[in-house]
Amino acid sequence: MTALELLAGAEFALHDALVPAEVLRLCGPQATLIDVGKRPGTGPDQSITARMVQLARSGHDVVRLKGAIRSSSAVGARSWRPCAGRGSR
Repeated sequence: MTALELLAGAEFALHDALVPAEVLRLCGPQATLIDVGKRPGTGPDQSITARMVQLARSGHDVVRLKGAIRSSSAVGARSWRPCAGRGSR
């Protein structure tokens, strides 16, 4: 599947505040957009990951969009590992 297909089919899109509106519009009309961008007083990445896992375990198609990250592979791996082996792709 391509990234565009995953976005179009997602039921939930958890996204950082810095993700451009143009990217969010690639999500289908059925998608619930959830802003999980960090702000003073917000929780750590673990709470975001836990929410992703909860939604996925409930049978939903979930995507995570991060913005303004130069080394996204390392950051993405931290978010991905808890989902691996649970039917995630």
